[in-house]
Amino acid sequence: MKKIINKVATKETGRIFLVLLASFLTVYRIILQLKLPPVTFAGGGVDEHVFVMQATEILKGNWFGDYNSNTLVKNPMYSFFYIFVNKIGVAYPFALIMFYIFSIIVLICALSPVMRSTLFRFFAYIFLLYSPVMLDKKFGFRLYRDALLTPLIVLLVASLIALFLYRNRSKYLLIAWSILAGVSFFSFTYLREDSIWLKPLFYVALAITFFFILFGKERVLEKVIKMGSLLIPIAIFFGLTMALSHQNEEKYGIYAVNDHTQTHFQNVIADLIAIDDGTNQEYIWVHRTALRSAMEVSPTLRKLEEQFDSFYVPNSTLMVKIDGEKQQEMFSGKVVWLLRLAVERAGVGYQQELVVNGKKELGGKVTDNFYKAIHEELMAGFNDGRLKKRSGGISVSKSAPAKKIEDIKKNVLPKILYTAQETALYRSYFVTEDNRAVSGDVMATREIEMLINSPLNYPVSSEQAQYNKSIGGVVKRINRIISLYKITSIPVIILSIIGFVSSIINLKRQGYNDKHFLIVLVSIGLVLSYFILLLGVSWAYSWVSGDTMNRLYFYSSGAIPILQIIYILCFGALFEALGRRSQMMGKHQKTERVSE
Repeated sequence: MKKIINKVATKETGRIFLVLLASFLTVYRIILQLKLPPVTFAGGGVDEHVFVMQATEILKGNWFGDYNSNTLVKNPMYSFFYIFVNKIGVAYPFALIMFYIFSIIVLICALSPVMRSTLFRFFAYIFLLYSPVMLDKKFGFRLYRDALLTPLIVLLVASLIALFLYRNRSKYLLIAWSILAGVSFFSFTYLREDSIWLKPLFYVALAITFFFILFGKERVLEKVIKMGSLLIPIAIFFGLTMALSHQNEEKYGIYAVNDHTQTHFQNVIADLIAIDDGTNQEYIWVHRTALRSAMEVSPTLRKLEEQFDSFYVPNSTLMVKIDGEKQQEMFSGKVVWLLRLAVERAGVGYQQELVVNGKKELGGKVTDNFYKAIHEELMAGFNDGRLKKRSGGISVSKSAPAKKIEDIKKNVLPKILYTAQETALYRSYFVTEDNRAVSGDVMATREIEMLINSPLNYPVSSEQAQYNKSIGGVVKRINRIISLYKITSIPVIILSIIGFVSSIINLKRQGYNDKHFLIVLVSIGLVLSYFILLLGVSWAYSWVSGDTMNRLYFYSSGAIPILQIIYILCFGALFEALGRRSQMMGKHQKTERVSE
């Protein structure tokens, strides 16, 4: 009896110690987040400042503001996070790290039915808490939407795992997880415009859970309620999408969440890219010759001729001269931004209101109709042979050129391998003391401070820069932490593979159980999602080389939480296997002592 009491006391003491240690490391992580002011580009109305403008206008009661070429160019979820931070009155860095901690705790709770060891949960929590992606210069410490990417991925995967593992628990618990899954998927989808890569995982995971409930042993009514609850995430996603689209229709006359990928604008971009003018599209997606051909068959597009001609002036910063090209051209996907700029400058779109046939119309509707007319004229050109359409090749997106097998071998596959190394080994993840101040306009910097309830390091050329916070010490500490992940990355990968294999073996030996089935199935699903992301990034940026290779690291950051969740699942299998082996050895030794 005394031995049992001592064992329980020792176990409880160990649990308390781990809780205290986790609390200390959590506070330290929060301090790191607060010590390093985030950076951004203030003013200019482009890229990261789009979200500042959207949030500011909503707080004024003007939705996303008056319509222009930047108003709906990006999905708005990050702007909503700005508004949330502003309304609750906490500093942005604190809100961000607390949101990330919340997502990790949710994942640990989701895995608790199969990951019961307190020690393992502790290591999983700390492993994610100090993830290099959330300590990196471009993500955890930059005012940009990718800061939310990792927490949202963790939340989404956690909720999908929980729906499967908690399917035999209370229906109310399942409904709660379903609501979280719906909100997470909606938030993830409308954080960026290229978030399609987790969509297969979302629907397949719901379908698998649905069929497990269908063929389970519960009462029919209980099954119906639980299977119905799995429709909640889908209902939330489409319901909130429709609500956002409706609000944009009311304000701008355009039923879409963004006007970049969900309107006729994308169709026009796809049409221009599809024109076969005999040129190579490795670096230039739409050559000037293709644009001229398009204008010959599209009177509507021809209205932009003067604006495009102004872009092609010698030494223009909007164009580049590529070796082998006769003249300056629109580099890669820059046609997307220059087409919008041309429409705005021509005064035929991207205004809050425009006069059409003597009647005022909402600008979004007029702009979309303008693109619709171009699309219809270009399609007529393709159909009657006035325009030649590129044939052959494989396409993964309407807004990017198709590629032939030799192009894929030459440019895409090497980029996939490069990006896989970047994400698996954390090669480009670090923080520097350079460029740790906001760049851009001083007044815009102050506006951002007011929005996020947090002081920033002002542009180095400004008078306010003398009050900027010193960051040398915290940068060194962060880089030391990241270096630990880099040093251990290969052993972690190897041990994870061993854990995955052991899970497959146990699944065969022991018959079906939730734990090993989950590890195998979710790991496979996450690996496939990982490669979909890498393929998409490498496809879109197959042209990069030299200094521009860092785009692969930046746009593949969503791969880091995916890999780390895989590591946790596989380590869980390995941890259990080692624990079971240790127990067997203990029993064996005890038996030997008794026999002696």
